[in-house]
Amino acid sequence: MTLVHAGVGPEPGNFLLVLCFAFGSFVARLLLDRFVYKPLAMKLLSYKAVPMINDEAKWSKIAKCSESMWKLTYYAAVQIWVLSIIKQETWSLDTKEYFKGWPNQELKFFRIGTMILALHDTSDVFLESAKLFKYSEKEMAASLCFGLFAISWFLLRLVYFPFWIIKASSYECVEALSWMENFPTTLYYVFNTMLLTLLVFHTYWWKLIFAMIMKQMSNKGQVGEDIRSGNCFQRIFTLQILKMENEHCCCPDIAMGADFVVHPSFFYVKIKQAPDRFFHFLVSLAECLLPSVSARLVGSPFSICCPGPRTNRTRENLPLLLSSPSRGGAPWDSFVRAPPWGGREMDLVAQGGRRARRRLLVRAVFLLYLMTSAHCLDAERAVSGRRKKKAKHEIKGPIKTLVVLVMENRSFDHMLGWLRTKGGRPDIDGLTGHEYNRLNASDPSSPEVFVSDGAAYVDSDPGHSFQAIREQIFGSEDTAAVPAPMSGFAQQAESMGEGMASTVMRGFAPDAVPVYSALAEEFAVFDRWFASVPASTQPNRFYVHSATSHGATGNVRRDLVHGFPQKTIFDSLDEDGLSFGVYYQNIPAVLFFKSLRKLKHLVKFHSYKLAFKLDAKLGRLPNYVVIEQHYFDVKLSPANDDHPSHDIARGQRLVKEVYQTLRASPQWNETALLITYDEHGGFYDHVPTPVTGVPNPDGIIGPDPFYFKFDRLGVRVPTILISPWIEKRTAIHEPKGPTPHSQYEHSSIPATVRKLFNLNSNFLTKRDAWAGTFESYLSIRKTPRTDCPEKLPKVKSLRPFGPREDKVLSEFQVELIQLASQLNGDHVLNTYPYIGKGMTVRQANRYAEDAVARFLEAGRAALRAGANESAIVTMRPALTSRISGWSSDASAQSI
Repeated sequence: MTLVHAGVGPEPGNFLLVLCFAFGSFVARLLLDRFVYKPLAMKLLSYKAVPMINDEAKWSKIAKCSESMWKLTYYAAVQIWVLSIIKQETWSLDTKEYFKGWPNQELKFFRIGTMILALHDTSDVFLESAKLFKYSEKEMAASLCFGLFAISWFLLRLVYFPFWIIKASSYECVEALSWMENFPTTLYYVFNTMLLTLLVFHTYWWKLIFAMIMKQMSNKGQVGEDIRSGNCFQRIFTLQILKMENEHCCCPDIAMGADFVVHPSFFYVKIKQAPDRFFHFLVSLAECLLPSVSARLVGSPFSICCPGPRTNRTRENLPLLLSSPSRGGAPWDSFVRAPPWGGREMDLVAQGGRRARRRLLVRAVFLLYLMTSAHCLDAERAVSGRRKKKAKHEIKGPIKTLVVLVMENRSFDHMLGWLRTKGGRPDIDGLTGHEYNRLNASDPSSPEVFVSDGAAYVDSDPGHSFQAIREQIFGSEDTAAVPAPMSGFAQQAESMGEGMASTVMRGFAPDAVPVYSALAEEFAVFDRWFASVPASTQPNRFYVHSATSHGATGNVRRDLVHGFPQKTIFDSLDEDGLSFGVYYQNIPAVLFFKSLRKLKHLVKFHSYKLAFKLDAKLGRLPNYVVIEQHYFDVKLSPANDDHPSHDIARGQRLVKEVYQTLRASPQWNETALLITYDEHGGFYDHVPTPVTGVPNPDGIIGPDPFYFKFDRLGVRVPTILISPWIEKRTAIHEPKGPTPHSQYEHSSIPATVRKLFNLNSNFLTKRDAWAGTFESYLSIRKTPRTDCPEKLPKVKSLRPFGPREDKVLSEFQVELIQLASQLNGDHVLNTYPYIGKGMTVRQANRYAEDAVARFLEAGRAALRAGANESAIVTMRPALTSRISGWSSDASAQSI
């Protein structure tokens, strides 16, 4: 149970633990066999003395009885241990839970492996019990145990195993595996092929068991004799005496403990103990070495030497040399030569046949297991193993983990504006109900469209391009007005379709977004948090992690292909030895950054569905956590990013799930969660966009025709800060610095991370150096709150129908497909950058998931192959297993 609750992921130490356990079992068996089982067997079988080797019947019975005692002890102990685990774990009764948390389960296949072990060892306990009763001639008990063995075998191995275990590993796990970022499909097929092969063996063995049942019935209920040959080494070897001279025709006296030397050429093994131990050793050694292997190893046939001294006593049936009549003679030519110390040397050769083939099969399966286990080891160990350990970075404040969730395309007034008048929060700068836009912003007589609280499902996606946002903010081509009038929302929306004006002017009543209403009541709301740039999704998301968009105001094909080159907060964290993790649901948008495509960072990407709850529960969330939503609206997993026309209820449920997961985590008292939106998505907000003192982050000017100088912020977006260190009903307005004109915007996140975690690096750009930070709100209290709600309100769906998988893609989704085409190498095709134009949402979702899986798996494969961890993977359209061209620098290479 220590492994289950330790929270330590798969690592090479797990494999060493298996080796230690195997060696310990071997030593334990030797000691128990000598001091416990054999004496007990002799007592049980009423033998008064240790039988000599020529008394084969007694020797064989004691050996078999001792062997069964060991197996019964082992199987019973393992079964008790496994049953104790199953009793404590709720997943044991639900096959759909077997792969939950994979591949981050301890020892990878811990859950399903435990169940396989449990169902197999149960019948073995009855079998070994039946053998012991049979050896001691207790026929009734032997028959009863054999009957239980047959029944348990049939139910567990031919019913439960295929219809529960194999079903779980081949069918039910597919739903989980489809979300995994690094799942090698070959492992899926290898694992299930091994289970199916085991099922074939079970079926064949059941045929033999059934034949034994029939024989038992014909014997009036008595269990048949063990048909295995008498002596453990004689059933493997047929031994003969070679021509020996009279003075050497006898072998050393075994009863007196003569020396035996195994002599493969110049290799000697000398044993001076009990002779039966020696023969057991010879048998084991011969079984482990194939003839071809031993021949290559020593350069000559495998041989045994009987020294010349003390040959005055004879042994009649001492077998030393194998011949194989079925094969027309011994596999190796027999030979006799005089060793330097005297005596005769004779060949020992492994017999072919069923036993040898069975051993070969076992070795092949074991080798396959080792290869699979090595493939399963997390590539992150390869990274950490090659890095020099850095001194532990000191975080001075109470917050050790910051979780960032950036939702899609909603304005503050649209989501939280009605908290002011209908949510009992007059301290928040929200809506009064008197705000409006005219259908024609430049015509005073044009109809007015007032704000309302009837927002629901939005079928059309309002305009939010750079040009559309200019019109929404200013209502005309005059962009010099200060403050901005915020008068063109209705006008721009109506130009896209009749009735859209009222759509963008509506917001959600507090009871329509109950999760946000509850969080706003319990924690802090920013009513002066703005998008970093008046542009679409991607430029603003770049500011969240790098405080610049590198001159982008929209989709830039060149940078999408090669990755945006600016330094990110991820790099700053890595420089100081702090951790970060990206928990994504189908494609991580942060891969637009070039630096995050480095091999050393690919191990930081995790499946949200499989890893986030597990990591939070085990208290191993990294310092900086980014959660990315499901961006494609499909029936299997509807979109939860809040992007129109996706269901807002799905986004509310995601926020609820993230909060409740963190609330239940042992890291809760050192965690802060920030929820914000990338941009306003074309929805109305009444607060003017700031322009005074806003610095260009890096001196880059936007592309034509607008040549934007990045000296104005975007529209206000909803932002909530959650932590047990935050007081209830906190409203955060404008920041108090670092400059008189500083504002909260997306660059505030890297700026706060730098202060929160005491980073040594400088600010990323001039923008995060200017932006307001919020770490002070996390240090007002002296102790964390204990009254934070554990559960949030239930959410009802606002959409009257399910996902429409056949819809065309939004602009943001097309950009994500362009990113996916770079990840899998399709960006070199003539169809780029128009790959996403002809796709449906269902096709795009599958394409994106496959591209990410291939990219991350190729990166992990490169790490396992020893590639430079600072290299960047560049995929080809046709992915192969060939890895080449890795250099010592960070230049792009091909896989």
